Amino acid sequence: MTRQKKQFLAMWILLFLCLAAFFGIRFYTKQAAEKEAKEQGSQEIEAASVDTDALDAFSYESGGTKYAFTAGADGWTCDSDPDRRLDADKITRMLESVKRVTATERIDEYEDLADFGLDEPQLVLSFTCGGRVTSMEIGLYNEMLGGYYLRVDGRDPVYLTDSAIKNAFSKTLDDLTAEEENSETETGNEDETETESGPETES
Repeated sequence: MTRQKKQFLAMWILLFLCLAAFFGIRFYTKQAAEKEAKEQGSQEIEAASVDTDALDAFSYESGGTKYAFTAGADGWTCDSDPDRRLDADKITRMLESVKRVTATERIDEYEDLADFGLDEPQLVLSFTCGGRVTSMEIGLYNEMLGGYYLRVDGRDPVYLTDSAIKNAFSKTLDDLTAEEENSETETGNEDETETESGPETES
């Protein structure tokens, strides 16, 4: 076999080894990713679910202020301010956070709810659907584990869930008001201020 043929054969062998290594690494990476996804899925615990499409009413209390809403033929209304026009999309996005509540940890045995901040919850929610009421309480945030403690219907266990519910239900009534009405309110306030101060006079 000539030297040129030997070099040519060596190149083909090297190319084959490179391709084998490439596809081997690719297969291993895919298998590892699938295994990781499967393990993450198995760690996901269902804590609660709410049929948000069939809700009759819901309320939440945060920072000492309670907001309550009732579903009607024309959409959602605020119980304390029924004439206020609410943004239906914002409320829908808010309720999406409780449609299926999952947790990364379930704690069945504990001594004191105060350890989780559930003796004085940061957030208390209630959802009424066909006469059935589902309640949720959000306690302390665990910085190390990256989640909030949650209790459902005032019963054990305690769950560790992400910040989706806490963030979604941190809205004030003004946050949920339709932008058109907010603009009208701001304009009205400006007019009232100008009327009270009176027109400027030239010196």
